[in-house]
Amino acid sequence: MQIDKIKRFELVELTISANQPGRFNFVTQPTLRNQPDQIITIKGIHVYPNTVYSNSQTSAAVVGVALTEIIKAVLVLYVDGEESVKNVPLAQLIHINDTNQPSIFQQEIQMFADLNNVSWEKSYVQFSVAAAGTPYVIPFGIEYLRLRRNPNKIGEWIDS
Repeated sequence: MQIDKIKRFELVELTISANQPGRFNFVTQPTLRNQPDQIITIKGIHVYPNTVYSNSQTSAAVVGVALTEIIKAVLVLYVDGEESVKNVPLAQLIHINDTNQPSIFQQEIQMFADLNNVSWEKSYVQFSVAAAGTPYVIPFGIEYLRLRRNPNKIGEWIDS
């Protein structure tokens, strides 16, 4: 199996409020947004449990997500004007095997079929039951390509 090398990576943290059921939308991700002169293509999305990502990078007081919370949630991505990637279990996006903890990691890395035009503010994580009693963060690792217009050839895009 050929695995693509990471060329571009963005860490996106989704903060989950305590004792709240339902859905939690992502905030706008300017780095991962298409622009008139660039196309962003999502290649892979990874989730990191608290055994490998203990606290938020933006607020150390907020802890990482426990495996017991990951199994309650699914990811929905809003792509090209619709919820086209629906109900992907977050557990399917764990690719790190932690030998010290019961693990639900996936040996086969789940890649995506070149997702263009993801609207992050309309994408969300949905919980089947209320989240834990304290706030936590779900860290998502986003692998992507950035294509820019080729200034030397009209209509052609190049990886930059």
